[in-house]
Amino acid sequence: MALLSFVTFLALACVAAFVMPTRLKRVQAAIDVAPRHLFVLTVLGLLALAFAALVVQVQFMLVVGLVLTPVVVGAAATCLFLGLVAILLVVGSGVRARLRLAAVSPLADLAIGLLVVFPLTLIPAIGWLALGVLGAMGTGAVIATRFGDNTGWSLTPLAEESP
Repeated sequence: MALLSFVTFLALACVAAFVMPTRLKRVQAAIDVAPRHLFVLTVLGLLALAFAALVVQVQFMLVVGLVLTPVVVGAAATCLFLGLVAILLVVGSGVRARLRLAAVSPLADLAIGLLVVFPLTLIPAIGWLALGVLGAMGTGAVIATRFGDNTGWSLTPLAEESP
């Protein structure tokens, strides 16, 4: 079962890397910038996931919310998945750099990162905690970069005068 999970996640991560390489590179850069930002990204990710869970709970009380619940859950799952892929890219490139291996492909970094992180998730008590922290950090990076968009968060369009 673990091997099937490993292969499935690797296949989906490779598809994500091929579909949106530029956006994943921006999210990876946001994670790779400075260690002090990692805590902020983790807290941001935890807050975003908690907010999504709260929205889903409130939506179950409303008739309209039943229709929007899959959208919120899908957006949160997409943030979590893309964040984990970016984390795996960072870990894989870091391990490759430590071992002084030549840069072959981002897919190799992705596979190396998954080979390092996946066994951690199989540890009974610590696995879910490690996956949760890495997922929250990745989700925070995805939200901080607006799904890897290069414009960043800004309110300047609201401040501009309309003709």
